[in-house]
Amino acid sequence: MKNFNLTITLSQKKIFQDKVISEITVPAKEGWLTVLAGHAPLLAILKKGKIKIIKKENNRQEFEIEEGFIEVTEQGVTILAKKA
Repeated sequence: MKNFNLTITLSQKKIFQDKVISEITVPAKEGWLTVLAGHAPLLAILKKGKIKIIKKENNRQEFEIEEGFIEVTEQGVTILAKKA
């Protein structure tokens, strides 16, 4: 099964960095966005809400954010948020 790197950063401080095997779901400005391994490159604005990280079937984490950006590249996913 493919995985991807995920980094969540707040004001130059990393609060999460790990490989994600399943998926992440974020509150994008235009609606919920789910990213899986192999997702096409993307840059989107995030609004207030929860980032939901599913590393494996029963391994889930959530972070509440105010607003920010998500960037998806071949190297992984980076989320820059104001507050978590």
